[in-house]
Amino acid sequence: MNEHETTLSAMANVAGTRQVVSRKPAPPTVYQCMVVSPSEERGKFFQDAAVAQGWETITVSDVDTAAQKAVKNRIGLAVVDLEGVDSSSQVPYRELVQEMIDNADGIPLLVVCGPEDDPTGEIWSRQLGVWMYLPGVDDQSDVAMLCGEARNVVEKLKGQPVSKER
Repeated sequence: MNEHETTLSAMANVAGTRQVVSRKPAPPTVYQCMVVSPSEERGKFFQDAAVAQGWETITVSDVDTAAQKAVKNRIGLAVVDLEGVDSSSQVPYRELVQEMIDNADGIPLLVVCGPEDDPTGEIWSRQLGVWMYLPGVDDQSDVAMLCGEARNVVEKLKGQPVSKER
């Protein structure tokens, strides 16, 4: 559990007795972009595109750290890069994407980037309900434009609950 999921307790004096008063902490006000890529070079590629569009960005290379960061931070956009990852090594990344979809109230927009020659990756992503699937993406200006659009969408969603139902 993180600080945003736990309930804070405080002792209050009410009519001479001590009682526990619970309250939830206020959520952070800044949405962040999380980039998950096993490649440092591609991670920086996506990070630079997101930063160019005003996103505060968290870039990680491993699935366990990504799962922890997804819970601890207020993620508005997550980019999971599967480009260059062989199919047997994609399993933990696919499980991470599934977990993010299952907990969609925390991450409004999810983008999966995969190999251009893998139509099953796109089918899998679409079946899960990701916001976008980008096959073989390598143009930073296109990714920057996508990050700008994502920022507009998240700003419109901000303050509204994001349903787990798709």
